[in-house]
Amino acid sequence: MLKVDIIKGQLLDYIRHYRSSGQIRLPTERQLALELGCSRSTVGKALGVLAAEGIIDRRPNSGSYINQASPVCSTIAVLLRNTYQCTDAYFRLVIDTLSSYAEHLGLQIKIYDHLSASFEKPGFFEQFSSLIEDGSISGLLIASRMPIRIPAALYSLCPIVSINNIFTQGHEIPAISCDYFRVGFLAAKHLLEQGHRRIAFLTESMEHPETGLDLSGFRSAMEMYGLELASSDILETRVNLNSLGSTIRTFFKKRQHSACFVRSTSLALQAIPILQQASIRVPQDISVIAAGNYQPERQQQMQLTTIDNRIEEMCQKGLEFLKLKVANPGMNLPSLTLLEPELQIRDTVLPLLTTDHTKGLGVD
Repeated sequence: MLKVDIIKGQLLDYIRHYRSSGQIRLPTERQLALELGCSRSTVGKALGVLAAEGIIDRRPNSGSYINQASPVCSTIAVLLRNTYQCTDAYFRLVIDTLSSYAEHLGLQIKIYDHLSASFEKPGFFEQFSSLIEDGSISGLLIASRMPIRIPAALYSLCPIVSINNIFTQGHEIPAISCDYFRVGFLAAKHLLEQGHRRIAFLTESMEHPETGLDLSGFRSAMEMYGLELASSDILETRVNLNSLGSTIRTFFKKRQHSACFVRSTSLALQAIPILQQASIRVPQDISVIAAGNYQPERQQQMQLTTIDNRIEEMCQKGLEFLKLKVANPGMNLPSLTLLEPELQIRDTVLPLLTTDHTKGLGVD
């Protein structure tokens, strides 16, 4: 995000506070630059953008005034449980998509990360609530796994929507998610249609909420073919980078599997080079399909076959729901919107020929 865009967002916060207190004239550019910790020219450019959008009037030799006839665009707080890391492919995609689409909808977003720890600090909830009460925050978008106590405390304060989460326990938070049962089902179905029968299931953790749904769908497709997924077909890597290589090499060294489904794109992009270093070729020796579309550039480089779980559409629909709810507080939104995953066929899956992989597996 450009420095001017950041300062513009901070100026919009100023405008909300000034408008709520009945003031219409903003501080001078010099004062704003000092308060915001930036150059006067950056403030001037940001004010110019706000003037072009009709939010303020800039009067020569007089100053900048809030245009009372023009509403300030709503600010959506994006809530993240842990500290936002731009190196995390999933959250980078989420934030980039939200930023781009918010601009399209005439909304602003502001990231509030490390929320789980922040809620433990004395006074944080009161401070955050005051931002909602004075209009600095118009809506909340939960963009990561979150302890239920946090949305439970917030959902009555302003419009709130969750993406890629499904909350229970009676909290009426509209949720937009992918149908992860279908993700696992489509992955297994595609491999089975290519003739594979001995298929491995790889995940970082069996405790991850999506893993259970993926695995359930995966088993369901296998059962349609009269097959069973044994515990020896499941590898839980536990995201230990120091032992990931040896864990994967040990699991596949007997070459009992002709294909594998990997629960996340990031894990698949780590696993494939490890397999290749162990002289297990993808897809000649083992076909690989993964869930997610978080690293499109590397995926295209590897031509990784994936089940797209529609993260970008989740982000867009979440913002659309919030914009509707902010404008119409009494509107009832669907409690759960499930998006259908999509198979993206590339080059890491090959049809299984009659090789050693098929012996004794009942494959003609």
